[in-house]
Amino acid sequence: MTFSPAISDEHQLAHVHPDLVKVVRALFATSPMPFRVLEGARTKEQQRKNIEAGVSWTMNSRHIPGRNGYAHAVDLAPLVNGDITWDWAVYRRFAPIVRATAASVGVPLEWGGDWRKTPDAPHWQLPRLPNYAATSGALGAPDDWCGAAHPMFDSDAGSPENPDGLQPPATGPGKWATALFSGGGIGLFGGYGYGLPPIVFLAVAGLAALAVVAFFIAIGNERRERLWDGMVGGLTK
Repeated sequence: MTFSPAISDEHQLAHVHPDLVKVVRALFATSPMPFRVLEGARTKEQQRKNIEAGVSWTMNSRHIPGRNGYAHAVDLAPLVNGDITWDWAVYRRFAPIVRATAASVGVPLEWGGDWRKTPDAPHWQLPRLPNYAATSGALGAPDDWCGAAHPMFDSDAGSPENPDGLQPPATGPGKWATALFSGGGIGLFGGYGYGLPPIVFLAVAGLAALAVVAFFIAIGNERRERLWDGMVGGLTK
């Protein structure tokens, strides 16, 4: 099936790395699912605005042209009945098509939908390899999520749009609340995304400390001194 790129698609691909453009053009020629290019290259000024708007969290985006002058990421949105969809189920059907097309033209790709911490269904990027120069930072530096203001990030955790129940990190003052109240931040019980919220551990630790203080107050001075002497004596033997 051949699906012709629109003028807007061509515009978005203007400053994207040729290898990534090769994949997208092959997709237009062979994909059984029609799609549009939501975004290609992004200026640093636009990225700063995205951070201020809370839809991105770093200047290390692969959408910003790197040292070689090219952007290394594109956002692709499949169409349903001619309209862009934000349904995760559709993106999961679209992803294998993109992977197979990239493999057929010999270009390695990474899908934002595979990211556990900040899944981003429209996002596709070239890996941080020496021949795909990073925007900034060392090879293997953490990647930015898409940073585009699309509804994939506006759904409630566990909704059909975001069945994994994962949300992008908060920015500004809200990031501290996210760090305290989001699950798995301490990395216990299975690592990120599975642990209890850090605020729970802080609360338990605080209650335990209060219980110890209350215990020593309740037993009285004499018993407290004997208990303390016994503890110190046991340590010095």
